[in-house]
Order: sequence, then C-alpha cells, then structure tokens
Amino acid sequence: MSKGGIGIFRLKGIDDYEFLGWGGSGGSLFLWNVELKIGFAYCMNAFHTALLGDERSLAMLKETVNTVLRLKNIKE
Repeated sequence: MSKGGIGIFRLKGIDDYEFLGWGGSGGSLFLWNVELKIGFAYCMNAFHTALLGDERSLAMLKETVNTVLRLKNIKE
C-alpha cells in the first residue's frame, strides 16, 4: 500500500483520478495528483479515529478537483 510512507489512492466520488500521499489520525490528509497538477493538504487540531481524511477533508478535496476540472474546461 505504501512505499516510503506514500500511498496510492482512488477515493469515492473522484475515483477517476489516482492520488499519491497519506492521511493521519484525526482526519488530516495530504495528497497530490500529477494529471490534474494539484496538491491538497488539510490538517485540524482534533483527534479521532479517521485514518485517511474524514468527511471534511474529503469534501474539500472533491470540490477542489471539481473546480480544477471546470477551469480546465473553460481554457479548452
């Protein structure tokens, strides 16, 4: 699943894209996607049992991907 602490993920709702990165306890998340040319990180000051982001970070990542795709369509 990981090599050197970095994993490869396909996430529900945006599974057309592969992300590299990792998440931490509490819902923190850092991922990037080479195809979309984006990096995404989210960190909070709470601790709970989410191991790869949580509903907050995943919702923001999905909206980031959707915004990038809309902007790419405007340019084309």
